[in-house]
Amino acid sequence: MQRVTAFIDGFNLYYGLLDKGWRRYLWLDIQAFISSILLKNQSLTQVRYYTSIVHSPEDKRLRHQRYLDAISTYPIVEITLGRFYTNQNISKEKMTDVNIAVDMISGAVLDEYDVALLVTGDSDLVPAVKAVNRLRSDKRIVVVFPPKRESYELKQVCHAYKLTREHHFANSVLPDPVITSADLRLNCPDSWK
Repeated sequence: MQRVTAFIDGFNLYYGLLDKGWRRYLWLDIQAFISSILLKNQSLTQVRYYTSIVHSPEDKRLRHQRYLDAISTYPIVEITLGRFYTNQNISKEKMTDVNIAVDMISGAVLDEYDVALLVTGDSDLVPAVKAVNRLRSDKRIVVVFPPKRESYELKQVCHAYKLTREHHFANSVLPDPVITSADLRLNCPDSWK
């Protein structure tokens, strides 16, 4: 069995779903979503989810935190946080691409996976893919494009690519509510239903 690690650009996926008009899938079970993409000879060993916590408005921050709390109930899901940088009232997410790149390269070098599923449409990750290809040619990188997100450049450097379809999301919605190990009930935000 091939060991698979998924590297998910959280905001790229989130905005892809919004742009497609699939708000109802924002309460996404990312482990089930990735599992729906795997081949029969593959086993999901880790899901790495990269995002930054929004600071405002408060209701958006609370929805985002509730979602992160919900997906963190899965033992193979690891959340890596970047940060938002604000300059002249413009906020930009920082460090997500760098965090994905570092983890994907180090995971390859340390032989933590056989196949990396890179869920993004961001061509800024092309150098990281090239580095893995150069350092560990035995590792395969498959880019999984969120809805409304594709990159010609990533298609050129990855071993394969996959377009996501609605059934990948429709069959991968978290239960409502998610019950944590501390018996907390995390409900899907009303605006996501």
